[in-house]
Amino acid sequence: MPNETVFNVDATIDDTMALLDRLIKHEAMKVELYQCPANKWTIGVGRNVEEVGISNEELIWLFQNEGFIGGTGVHPCGLSRAGAMYLLASDVNRVIVELREKVPGFDQLIEARKQALVDMCFNLGLSRFLRFKKLLAALANQDYDRAAEEMLDSRWAKQVGRRATALATMMQNGSY
Repeated sequence: MPNETVFNVDATIDDTMALLDRLIKHEAMKVELYQCPANKWTIGVGRNVEEVGISNEELIWLFQNEGFIGGTGVHPCGLSRAGAMYLLASDVNRVIVELREKVPGFDQLIEARKQALVDMCFNLGLSRFLRFKKLLAALANQDYDRAAEEMLDSRWAKQVGRRATALATMMQNGSY
């Protein structure tokens, strides 16, 4: 694995490598462009390039480190593992910022619960995550048993199976 300190994942996530490893396990790492089950062009660890795209900062990094050219940010030969990790860290940071803005008390949650929410929001995207109104209400009330139930009582849980079960357990127990 490349030197992860280069990727600067938000300091409020204590166990960065556990989070990144879990996301790689759940999403898989594919260094070539592919169509995900939702028919969206994707690369790296679940980077939906149609919806999220590639920022100017990312494009500069990819050009300098991967030799990318053009406006798409997608090299015909794909990414290196370092490039995929760079985009993953960028995505995780974006999700953390979104959760901080939209989920009151996010920073006060214990590590396992933060990571469960980051993983869930990473998978769903913010707009779909915010549709979990009962989950958000349970979090506001610090009712983590109910929050876990709401995670599992969803179409998302049926679609992702074990991932939802693992994240709901993290939410309920506050541990990995």
